[in-house]
Amino acid sequence: MAQVPCIIIVPEAQADKLSIVFQAMGRGPNSFTQGRKVCAKDPSATFETPPTHRLMQDMSATSELEAMWRLMAAGDAMPQVNWGDTPGITEGSAIAAAQSMSVFSVAGPMQTAWNAEAILAGQGLQFVPDPEI
Repeated sequence: MAQVPCIIIVPEAQADKLSIVFQAMGRGPNSFTQGRKVCAKDPSATFETPPTHRLMQDMSATSELEAMWRLMAAGDAMPQVNWGDTPGITEGSAIAAAQSMSVFSVAGPMQTAWNAEAILAGQGLQFVPDPEI
């Protein structure tokens, strides 16, 4: 299977729900809640700037997984999970969370440069700066 590096950007308000969805898909816990914090592009942003979005990067995603994420974001697919048995989420909130995803990959439309900063800049976003060490 070919690997298709992917970046997914989600609104901060959906990070918890999407972490549950991705865990139910077998992609590990806290995919988004531990993802990089992102905010609106602002030269005065600091490490204390509240995130508006989260970024998850998967450099080992398969083309099938990338296609599934795109279908989920379009509202055309959802993994076969018994949401009634999945704590903290309903099927409706899983679908709404999935539709909030922006999926970028080498297999589909993206910015000319394949790096997170360029993709964020194209969306009017930036990483929340790391604290000064």
